[in-house]
Amino acid sequence: MKNPIAAIGMALLSFLLSATGAPSPMAREAAETHRFNVETMGSGPDVVLIPGLNSTREVWRPTAEALAAGHTVHLVQLAGFGSPADANADGPILDPVIDELAAYLTASGIESPAIIGHSLGGFAAMRLALRHPDTVGQIIVVDSLPFFSVLFDPAATAESAAPQAAQIKAMTLAMGHQAEPADCDQVSPVFARMSNTREGRCLIAHWAAEADPAVSAQLVFELMTTDLRQAIGALAVPTTVLYARDPSMGPTGTIDALWQANYAAATNAALVPIDGSLHFTMLDNFDATLAAIERALAAN
Repeated sequence: MKNPIAAIGMALLSFLLSATGAPSPMAREAAETHRFNVETMGSGPDVVLIPGLNSTREVWRPTAEALAAGHTVHLVQLAGFGSPADANADGPILDPVIDELAAYLTASGIESPAIIGHSLGGFAAMRLALRHPDTVGQIIVVDSLPFFSVLFDPAATAESAAPQAAQIKAMTLAMGHQAEPADCDQVSPVFARMSNTREGRCLIAHWAAEADPAVSAQLVFELMTTDLRQAIGALAVPTTVLYARDPSMGPTGTIDALWQANYAAATNAALVPIDGSLHFTMLDNFDATLAAIERALAAN
């Protein structure tokens, strides 16, 4: 029987190792940022979309365009992923990004936005809601656990995961930049475990090739050594968690149990499976992912 925890963990670990439009006339003047940049479109209630590790904002582009019909969408892109590393080039990244995002929201007059994040972006959404609860209206987490290291060891703690996290950080720095795929049919098999579509695998490989290894290495270290499993019990905003579910990961019940166990402390969180998807649910099952997001936005 396949172990979905090990399969997902190895896929994400292997992934690590392995067009900006003009703002709409409705866009408000935003605060200066150094750790990310933001593209704005549409009008209406505010929605902030945050990509995952190594991904650019393009991972959210179709979703943003769909939501922009009734929302002001803020498409975030972290410095170092598809753009120069800038302030993320040295030192801690995650919490400084979170604090800058809170400052951006406040300075831009954005009140009670919905924060939607994939993978690293989902983790950032939870961290933002815990560190700066007054800046968030609701969060929608897409395929992100509150403690990354349980994918490698269900008994892991932040302390026990630190040596492995340090090794992975060193390996990532030593490998340097990923090669740009020359042919979408010949991307690394690694990406087959991240998306179940040819186009999705090609996009993921392209984004990985654009990522700054130092930024990737530092962020994966911070993810592997930051445990939010108990902290999320203090989430005071509506929380929806979308998670990938596919037969290739293992039995449905085992996958569901993994997510239920890791979000047990967040008693008010709604867990929503997205079937027929690997890690990038918005690429593999766009319609179901968008529908789940729209339901959560409408309900809160």
